[in-house]
Amino acid sequence: MMRRPKSTLLSSLLGILVVQSASIFAAPPAEIIMPTRALAEERTLPGTRLIHTGAGIYLNDQLKKYVYRRQRRDQAIQINIGKQLAGVSRLMSSSLFHDTLIVEALPPLAGNYGDDVRAVVKPEITYFGVSTTDMNDDFAGSVKAMVRMRVTIYDLDGKVLWRDEAWGEGTGGSVNPARGAEGHQEEMERIGYQALLSAASKIINDLNTQAPAQLYAALEPSELFVQKSTAGLTDTDLVGIYRERGEAELNRRNYHQALYWLNKSDRISPGDMLTSFYLGVCWVYVGQKSRGLEKFRQVIRNDPESQMGKDSAKWVETIRNPLKIGVVVIERGNRAKVLPADNVVYRTIKESRAYETVDVSDLKPTLDLTNREEFKGFLERCARKGLTLVVYVYTDRLEITGTHGGALEGDSAKDYITTATAHVFSTKKKRMHSQVSVQENSSVLIENTAEEREAIRNELLERASGRLVLKLLARDIL
Repeated sequence: MMRRPKSTLLSSLLGILVVQSASIFAAPPAEIIMPTRALAEERTLPGTRLIHTGAGIYLNDQLKKYVYRRQRRDQAIQINIGKQLAGVSRLMSSSLFHDTLIVEALPPLAGNYGDDVRAVVKPEITYFGVSTTDMNDDFAGSVKAMVRMRVTIYDLDGKVLWRDEAWGEGTGGSVNPARGAEGHQEEMERIGYQALLSAASKIINDLNTQAPAQLYAALEPSELFVQKSTAGLTDTDLVGIYRERGEAELNRRNYHQALYWLNKSDRISPGDMLTSFYLGVCWVYVGQKSRGLEKFRQVIRNDPESQMGKDSAKWVETIRNPLKIGVVVIERGNRAKVLPADNVVYRTIKESRAYETVDVSDLKPTLDLTNREEFKGFLERCARKGLTLVVYVYTDRLEITGTHGGALEGDSAKDYITTATAHVFSTKKKRMHSQVSVQENSSVLIENTAEEREAIRNELLERASGRLVLKLLARDIL
């Protein structure tokens, strides 16, 4: 089942992952909207334990464009909450992480965020509403805004390290009549910003109170190790320390953690063969086939006759000859059906290049796996076509859960959830080899059409399929 080169240097590693990731472009830092000079005094957030690493901030396009709009008598209330959220999110993330930048996609898409990014922060708004009292033509009266914010922190495999939600409130009211509509709009923006900042402060306080061990264990201890251990050491010493740390994480299969340390070693000494070899293994495991090949070829060029050079050549050969599998995608529902091969799940697995993926629709895949004779016949037809495994991926229709409404008249988000489960069968043994499942969700604040909902589902399934590939390879399905 598993084909891999033997390595005296890294005997615990099993197989390879070859995923060609989509490009991610880091946008310039979002400016924090500051409607008034007085608001500058409100920018501070509670102090917290700084995580000494970089993090990306992801906001979906729909949320970035969100503008709250309501009509009160003859006055229009309009607050550009999406743009303000970008600034508040940057401020909040900077309170948690040493460096932050805006990214255009969620994990798992490793290698495109930059070597120092080890987590991605996803802020969402699940409710925003405004109430007014005695609002009149002269812009007098009081205004209250309420927001519910959700923050999720992912590692680069797409695993949730921490998630929290909190309510925030902003209040204000009358403006100088002489300033008219301009003053009114500035006050509305200030109140919206205040509500977001209030929610962000509560989330920071929750983090301080909860001190989530999973988050800090994944991102923090290794950096503290270096801070306490490397003062006054030479470059040669540092290369050894970083490489040793990377190797330890690699043997634990913490590939992103290993990359962090090995890249530090590589920047100091790009020609270090052992670092290059370990980097090659890590890159193919986290989905960067070309970068892995580059490192293995570097080792081969430096010393092709060494054991490390020979091991690298075996890795190159293994990457070039991925496992041959068939993929059957079944959409669950009242009437389950086998989807044609142009569906998003099949395309994502095929484009990952983790396997040589074959369209088996002409082999008449079985929908009812309880019909043993029919299913056995299908697996035999796949075996005759040279397939080692057949992966059945079951997808659920998009589940839309309840709203997150508040006490005020406002916009409530809906949670969109979809699940993908992979059952892997051996064509030789005619039995199930493994089973893995992932679930993806997203909150959408703006009402959308049926076509937009289908686009949301496809986006969630694409991400779920990428995570399925990682999980399958983690099960040594190589």
